[in-house]
Amino acid sequence: MTLRMQKILTMIVMDVVLLTELCWSIWRASTAEDFSHSFLTLYVPMFLPTVTLFIWRLRHLNKRIASEETALQADAAGAEARA
Repeated sequence: MTLRMQKILTMIVMDVVLLTELCWSIWRASTAEDFSHSFLTLYVPMFLPTVTLFIWRLRHLNKRIASEETALQADAAGAEARA
């Protein structure tokens, strides 16, 4: 799988995970007396690590994509110099 496809797949997975966390938190908080407090105490502890992990993953993929593109450009420049 290419790095760009991994990046797209990561974004899709992140969206699904965040939507699932949001729905679960709303459902759980709807049965509590204080919806706002319950929702925030359920959602924020799940949201922050999820977003942090996915941001780290996307940065890691961006660095790998940039290094791959640099290597391809260097190979192309080397081929032109030999010709």
